[in-house]
Amino acid sequence: MTIYARQIPPELQESPFMLDDYDLADCIIYGNPNYHTHGLDLLDELPDDVLDELGSRPRPSELAAALTEHTGHAWDFETITGSCQSDWQYLVYRVDFWPYGSRQALEMEYFNTGTEWLVSTDLTDEFRVYCYGYTSEQIANEIRATFGGSPADTVELDWFDGYTQTPKYRRETI
Repeated sequence: MTIYARQIPPELQESPFMLDDYDLADCIIYGNPNYHTHGLDLLDELPDDVLDELGSRPRPSELAAALTEHTGHAWDFETITGSCQSDWQYLVYRVDFWPYGSRQALEMEYFNTGTEWLVSTDLTDEFRVYCYGYTSEQIANEIRATFGGSPADTVELDWFDGYTQTPKYRRETI
């Protein structure tokens, strides 16, 4: 089987995180005032005296420790980053719910640093696939997996390679 994939221009791609139906469970994303926070409703589980002790700007280590103590599950934290120096957020997460690969995918979706592809087997019924790999082989394997394909299947990747500008003219006869 041959699978055809055409990369969506990066400025037009949408990560799964950008979709309204994305469900984040057992994690909190906060800290950078330039970005939206997520999951702060989890703090409702903490007693008021703990919230008062944490204050209005809790450090991620304090937040993780408080959630561990009051939920009975291990929580930890890390800083997720995008492609610019100002792209950062704290991620406080439940350890058993967010293994490393899931956190890495969340980071790529949050900052939209993956790639998005229009994919089909017949060049007509295309659908979008968001990929997390950095190499052509990793991306091809992710695309094969969406079709339940095997390594023997061919994936043709059409990488976005910029735009061309063509002049147009308007004729006026006087």
